[in-house]
Amino acid sequence: MTPQRAITQDTQQPLGRRLAGIAAFITAVLVAPLASAQSSTAHYTVRFDATWSAASHPAEFPPGPHFSALIGATHKPELRMWDTGTLASHGIRMMAEEGRTRPLANEAETAIAAGMADQVLQGGGIFPSPGNVELSFEISEDFPTVTLVTMVAPSPDWFVGVSGLSLRDAGGWVDQKIVQLLAYDAGTDSGTTFLSPNLATVPPVPVRQIQTGPLTSGSYLGTFTFTRTDSDPPPALALQDGRFLVRVAWEKTDGTRGVATGSALTDDSGVFWFFQPSNLELLIKVLDACSTFDHYWVFAAGLTNVGVEIEVEDTATGTIRRWENPVGQVFEPIQSTTAFSACP
Repeated sequence: MTPQRAITQDTQQPLGRRLAGIAAFITAVLVAPLASAQSSTAHYTVRFDATWSAASHPAEFPPGPHFSALIGATHKPELRMWDTGTLASHGIRMMAEEGRTRPLANEAETAIAAGMADQVLQGGGIFPSPGNVELSFEISEDFPTVTLVTMVAPSPDWFVGVSGLSLRDAGGWVDQKIVQLLAYDAGTDSGTTFLSPNLATVPPVPVRQIQTGPLTSGSYLGTFTFTRTDSDPPPALALQDGRFLVRVAWEKTDGTRGVATGSALTDDSGVFWFFQPSNLELLIKVLDACSTFDHYWVFAAGLTNVGVEIEVEDTATGTIRRWENPVGQVFEPIQSTTAFSACP
């Protein structure tokens, strides 16, 4: 008979004192190097969730709100197809003013011929907004960055997007990256409202984040979520002769998310790394205290301010316990002496 699956949630509270000497202990641990097979290519899906609406940006909200077809490229980090503080290219201007994709695709193809880019990215648009659209693509370590844009329409020359976004970190390909989207002005049309007539900016001015007009409510217009689709997460770390499975997920301040890789130290303890095997982030122990206290205890300590979610599953009962440490907060030790009551 399969045990009933029960889930409980713990909200971590400050403990008033740190575990003495835990930093020295972790840094002194000798762990065999973990093989981190990183493919030279990866597959991703980017989901554009447009949230722009009359509710999020009520000022002068236009009829027929939509976003033009997605356009961009994968390329070398040295290439900047657009950036704040620089003049918009012809391709960026045509995308931002008219929603046209061919001019920017031509610029990407020129970069491909010069060895600076790998492929053109083209996806659907959104009509009306709010809405969503997805685009799948392959990316290589020689061209690990993404530029992707779409026009805010109707508008004079406004757009959202990313420029030179890297999908790699020190540990290889990221599992997920979320980008919140603010509006930019291409600097090529001087209109100040969504329905302003064409009024070319002569001479053009650099691309800038919009800070005046109807798109300055402070709300984002949507998100790009880049999710890797060709990798399996690291297996759970098995402790106490396989009875307990420990899984750890992490999140950085920029929205990048991933699953930690664990390595056993003893039958009841193990360490986890997030970005590279030489940088240990977390120590977790599941202690058998059944003979004295009729419980299994869970202890954890970390050397990180990255967001962390720890999940420990008792495979004998199906019970799952979870602990969370918020993004940007120094990890607070876990000392749960009532974690699991099923003994032995």
